[in-house]
Amino acid sequence: MLERIGFTVDVVGDGTAAVTAAASGQYDAVLIDCQMPVMDGFEATKMIRRNERDGDRIPILALTE
Repeated sequence: MLERIGFTVDVVGDGTAAVTAAASGQYDAVLIDCQMPVMDGFEATKMIRRNERDGDRIPILALTE
């Protein structure tokens, strides 16, 4: 759906990969699954927040099934 309205979308397979991708700084927002393998979305969100510079907070939207 996001691609249809003009956004570029990247998909990763686990929480660790999500943290790595978010650290690249090329994203406007992160949609994160609370139940990802390797590292769940809650822990991945904590890691993403720890890696952010002061004042530079990416919006993170949590999703779960």
